Amino acid sequence: MDEQKPMEMVPAVSVRYVGIGQVTVFFVSEDELRLIESGSPAATCLNLGIAFASVGAGSLISLLLSEPSRSLHKFVVVVVITVISLIAGFVLLAIWSRLRKQASESYQPHS
Repeated sequence: MDEQKPMEMVPAVSVRYVGIGQVTVFFVSEDELRLIESGSPAATCLNLGIAFASVGAGSLISLLLSEPSRSLHKFVVVVVITVISLIAGFVLLAIWSRLRKQASESYQPHS
């Protein structure tokens, strides 16, 4: 036969309440919480824009500072990577700028 173990008592927790003035409560849905958690699309555009612009700038610098390559294939690959990365970086940074302005215009705190 199983002996039942006595239930352990949980120690009492003391809670102190300190008035902080005014508390504002906002009702937020689960979808809004997920959106806040994942971040805005503007942040993703900024991160990708910086990454592409960095790759493009790095490959442009390597093109400018390196000896001319004897292989036309390698030269074409580096030029294509440079051009595509710089264009993608600047486009994503422009999208980020527009999204950031739209977000700041749509947020108008109530007085």
